[in-house]
Amino acid sequence: MRRRILLAVGVPITAVVIAAVAAAVILQPWRELTPEESTEKPATVVAERTTLTSDLLLAGDLTYGDEVELPGRNGIVTRLPRSGDVVAVGQALYEVDGRPVIAVRGDRPFWRDLGTGITDGPDVAQLETALTELGYGSGIT
Repeated sequence: MRRRILLAVGVPITAVVIAAVAAAVILQPWRELTPEESTEKPATVVAERTTLTSDLLLAGDLTYGDEVELPGRNGIVTRLPRSGDVVAVGQALYEVDGRPVIAVRGDRPFWRDLGTGITDGPDVAQLETALTELGYGSGIT
């Protein structure tokens, strides 16, 4: 009796296993996983060197770090020299509110407003020397 039950159960299991193996051999699902046998050709394009441009306009303020006051004048910097420019004595270093800040020779920055009635000091002597070198006269006081 036991043999008949085992035989009756074993025949359907064997049939299911044979059907699964036959389906696997016919369908071959593992062949879809190999990219070497793809029938599609890869998309290619000739590389070219060009300049990338964009017409995108954005509004905003361009800043970098904290504001730093420049000696000479307070206001908005309206012109800077280009990178690599050499600025000689007597030429504009930059412009503030459209007015040039002139390069002068000396070891000291002009740290105070210089004008009529100012007390003498090393900065005043440096300005007098610079004006003389720039051709504005000699013996300036």
